[in-house]
Amino acid sequence: MQWGDLFVLTTLALAARIAAAAVIGWAPYTDPAYYTLVATRIVDGFGFTVPVIWSFLEVGGQLPSDPALPVPSNGHWMPLTSIVAAGSMAVFGSDYRGGQLPMVLLSTALVPMTYAISWRFWSSRRTAVVAALLAVFAGPLLLMYPTIDNF
Repeated sequence: MQWGDLFVLTTLALAARIAAAAVIGWAPYTDPAYYTLVATRIVDGFGFTVPVIWSFLEVGGQLPSDPALPVPSNGHWMPLTSIVAAGSMAVFGSDYRGGQLPMVLLSTALVPMTYAISWRFWSSRRTAVVAALLAVFAGPLLLMYPTIDNF
């Protein structure tokens, strides 16, 4: 394994993720908006609740017999993304930007892991570098990686 390659590729991945995060400064569609809302509620002391009926899947597919808000969250979406974002928001502020940091770091970690796995399987520097570059610039996923979502 070439440590210099690994350092350069990881630095490149981090720079690309930071640039993508700068472009996407808000939740661009429903899933990251939901995860952000739940994370914010956790940080603000409301626990796993949401002050809206986001989807009828959240309340069993029908109006509850006692239709009151807030309702418990994560009846449909997984909670781990919100938990990870909430940890960061607790330190860096309970807004979308505060929750992006772990997503940037976790998605950056995909690049050295891809390099290492490629090196392990094929023992080829060229293959490992190409695989890592594909992980750095993952097409449309490059813009999705820093969103508060489970990409």
